[in-house]
Amino acid sequence: MEKELIRKHSFFLCTEHFKSSSFVCTDMKFMECADFIDDFGMDSIMFISLIVKIEGHFGIVIPENMLSMENFRNIDSIAEIITDCIEEG
Repeated sequence: MEKELIRKHSFFLCTEHFKSSSFVCTDMKFMECADFIDDFGMDSIMFISLIVKIEGHFGIVIPENMLSMENFRNIDSIAEIITDCIEEG
C-alpha cells in the first residue's frame, strides 16, 4: 500500500475515532499537524481503541515496543508506524 494511501486511510480512521471528542475536525491540513493528546485529549482508553481500529483496518499487529501514546500523537507518526508494519509484515 502506498504511503499517501496509508495517510488517507489514517486520516479517515482518526477522524472517525475522535468524533466523540469535543473538538471534531475534518480538515486534512489541521489533522496533519494536530496533536491527538493535546488537541483532542487522547487518553489511554482512546489510545487502545485507536490501536484496535488501526490493526483491524490494516491487518497488522503493531509491535509491543511501539505501543506508546507518544508514538501516536499525529497522522504522520501513525502513518509511519503503519507503513513500517506493512513493510515488515
